[in-house]
Amino acid sequence: MKINTENTTEAIKKVKPNLKDNSIKQYEIHLNKLKKLFESDSYDFLSNPDEVMEKLSDKHYTSQRNTLNAIIILLLALNSDNKFDKLIEEYQKIRDSKNQQYLDDNADGKISDKQKQNFAEFSEVQEMISTMENEIKSKGLKKKENLTGKEKELLMVFTIYS
Repeated sequence: MKINTENTTEAIKKVKPNLKDNSIKQYEIHLNKLKKLFESDSYDFLSNPDEVMEKLSDKHYTSQRNTLNAIIILLLALNSDNKFDKLIEEYQKIRDSKNQQYLDDNADGKISDKQKQNFAEFSEVQEMISTMENEIKSKGLKKKENLTGKEKELLMVFTIYS
């Protein structure tokens, strides 16, 4: 099955006119990475979802899902004669399984190892609060009548974290 498009951006804009340019760029980035993986100038490789998933197998499932979304949007954009309906359905099933995996992984509220590196230790937060409190006291901000924007922000952040 031939899958050709001259201009991916224009094709996507036709089917999704309200899509932000940034989203379209992200889709194109995913699609171009796929082209590189397949060492191809066309999208003909998309006609075989099993091969596509094999190439994506080393990626995290959320990255796979994002790539699948890009593929689905592209196929929808090129589907004016409905010849890609079954292919779109196949990709949607795979994408939906990745979505379910994401929901399952996040249902228990536990922090994954990947997420853990983005969290601060409680002692770090306490130290930050202490530093803010010392700055507030040394500048006498609680008694000051006219505060600058940065001083107001410091008081608000301190209040929230406290």
